[in-house]
Amino acid sequence: MDETTLVFKGTEALNRMELRYDSKARIKIDDRREDLTGGQVIELQATTLTESLKDKFPHLSDWPAYEVIADNATIRKALTGQLVAAAYTDSDKLLIATQVQIPGALDALYAYEGELGAAVNGSDVDFAVWAPTAQDVRLHLFDNAGQLLDSHSMTSAGTDGVWRHTGSSSELLGQYYQYEVTVYHPRTSAIETTMVSDPYALSLSANGQYAQIVDLTDPGLAPTGWSSTNPPALAAPEDVVVYETHIRDFSATDETVATEFRGKYKAFSQPADGSIDSVAHLKAMADAGVSHLHLLPAFDIATVNENPARIVDIEDDFSRLCELSEQAANDYAAHCGSGNSIRAVLESFDPKTGDAQALYNTLRGLDSFNWGYDPVHYTVPEGSYATDANGSQRIVEFREMVQSATDLGLNVVMDVVYNHTNSSGLADNSVLDKLVPGYYHRQNPETGQVENSTCCENTASEHA
Repeated sequence: MDETTLVFKGTEALNRMELRYDSKARIKIDDRREDLTGGQVIELQATTLTESLKDKFPHLSDWPAYEVIADNATIRKALTGQLVAAAYTDSDKLLIATQVQIPGALDALYAYEGELGAAVNGSDVDFAVWAPTAQDVRLHLFDNAGQLLDSHSMTSAGTDGVWRHTGSSSELLGQYYQYEVTVYHPRTSAIETTMVSDPYALSLSANGQYAQIVDLTDPGLAPTGWSSTNPPALAAPEDVVVYETHIRDFSATDETVATEFRGKYKAFSQPADGSIDSVAHLKAMADAGVSHLHLLPAFDIATVNENPARIVDIEDDFSRLCELSEQAANDYAAHCGSGNSIRAVLESFDPKTGDAQALYNTLRGLDSFNWGYDPVHYTVPEGSYATDANGSQRIVEFREMVQSATDLGLNVVMDVVYNHTNSSGLADNSVLDKLVPGYYHRQNPETGQVENSTCCENTASEHA
């Protein structure tokens, strides 16, 4: 609940509770002795919740509460390792042993409102990552090909949970980086060392493997006139008229758009002289009184491969699907050399059967379409909509899109999906949960499982 208060369901009738911690995750249950082994013991004493904690955690307000009898330094150390709360019978037999959810304690001790990420400040690049439970954090730098250039140990003052490193902007601008984080992860009950990108990244390599160091004030990352581009004025909120579009779908089938720009940010910045159908349509909407262009998710998402060589779309020759999918090659061998497009094969199936659905289920994980409600990095434009997903070209083209819409008289607003992420735990597309395990996602208070009422891994917006 906070740094000195813990609630423990089901312990009302029990007399002895304890908290154990171990920085090497060696706490085990001894089934034969019905006891715990390993770790350092912290006493828990029965207490009552303050009104402020009841207000903050109303769903836990009727659980038995305990005071953590330890000094501040011990509590901070305990939070960086395995934590187990235990309850014993009157005869000192272990009855309950469970992991501990610690976001309330982290908020109480380490709430931080400063800048995070790789910030360019004059001649310096200041790296800052919030990882209060980490035992160690290292910064690794890479070139454009993903080759390791250098590594640095990061330092933490231990008071705000932030690990920091400062380097030279003249050397670092344009380079890529990852954090190597050593931290206890409750998902595996082990100390894990993982490589992870930066949740506050401003630019990425293709498919988000590496974050990139960029300066958003660099004129090279903006179209001409960007600094003077301002949203059109609006007299009153009730004057808003919204047109919603998906960045890919806006131009994916527009044959008046150059092939390389279809489904891309670049399509929006094509001439508004009537020669480009999709842009002409958007201009007509603006001229008719639409005030806002609402973009479906435009941030970095998980489910579209940003490597064009690994994408196959419905208009492609069926042979390409067979090249990229072993299942398609096996299940649809007769079509692999037919010379027909995937669309043609789909249209050839009897609509009264499920054959077309089955084929599309094979295609859906390989094509360039997704609504985009599966965020990975919230502060970087999605790379599959850029002509080059590797690096900062996506920033330039995103800004060109916004500027072009503004020139048509449209305000640009974005659909945001802050209520869930694509993954958590140690999954490939998990970022936040590798840095501060168990903090950023809403967990069931009894099972510890991440809630997914939103469809995916719910974020815990109630945390600081």
